[in-house]
Amino acid sequence: MIADSPCKDVAVVKTETKEREPYTLEEEVALLRMMDVQRAPLQYQVLIQFMIFCGMRRGEVLGLEWKDINFDTGVCSIRRTSLYSNAATGTYTSTPKTKSSRRSIKLSQEFLQTLRRYKLQQNTDKVQAGDFWYASDRLFTNLDGKPMNPERPYNWLKKFCEQYNLPFKGLHNFRHAFASEMIASGQIDVRTVSALLGHAHASTTLNIYAHEVQAASANAMHYMSDLIHSKCQNS
Repeated sequence: MIADSPCKDVAVVKTETKEREPYTLEEEVALLRMMDVQRAPLQYQVLIQFMIFCGMRRGEVLGLEWKDINFDTGVCSIRRTSLYSNAATGTYTSTPKTKSSRRSIKLSQEFLQTLRRYKLQQNTDKVQAGDFWYASDRLFTNLDGKPMNPERPYNWLKKFCEQYNLPFKGLHNFRHAFASEMIASGQIDVRTVSALLGHAHASTTLNIYAHEVQAASANAMHYMSDLIHSKCQNS
C-alpha cells in the first residue's frame, strides 16, 4: 500500500542495562531493627517484611487482601496486583504479571504473629473511621480504607533511610536480594526459586540471576572434592 517503510530511517538507541544492586543481609537486618527501635508505623513494617521475607513485587504486596491469608495454615495466596499509572486512572487493581505470578507462599509463624497485630490495629482504625471507612479488605490502605497509592511505600522508605542514615536502594531490590540469597545458599534449586518469585519459566530466573547461579555452581563443584578429602582424613 505504501512505497517505503516509514521506519527505515529510524535509528534504534542502545541503552545500557542498569546493574542490579540488591540489599545485603546486613542492610536488611539494620533496616528491620531501626524500624522496630524507632517504632515505625506497623503498616510499613509489615509491607517491607513482605518484600524481604517473600520476595514479592510491590504491586503484589499492595494487592493483598485479608481473605488471601489463611492464619490456620500460614498460606498466603497472591491473586492480584495494585498499580498506579497517572492521576487520571489513580490506583487500580489488575491481574498478576503472568499466570505463574498467581501463586501461594508459606509464611513463618513469627510473621503471622506480626500480621495478627497489624490486623487488630487496622480494625481499630476502621472503628475510628466509622462510616467514612471504605471496605476494600486490603492489608495496605489509606486512613479511609481505600487502597494505598503504590508510590507511598517508596517515598516513605526513602525518607526513613535518609533520616537514619541507612542505604536506600528502592523497593524492587528487596526482591533481587531474596532471589540472590536463595540461589547463593546452594540449598534451593532454581526451579523452586523461580516458583517463589512467580516467574513464568525457570529460564527467566536463570537469565536474570545468571551470575548468582554460576557462583553457586562453582561452589557446588567443590562439594565432592571436599567430601572425599574429609573422608580420607577421618579414615
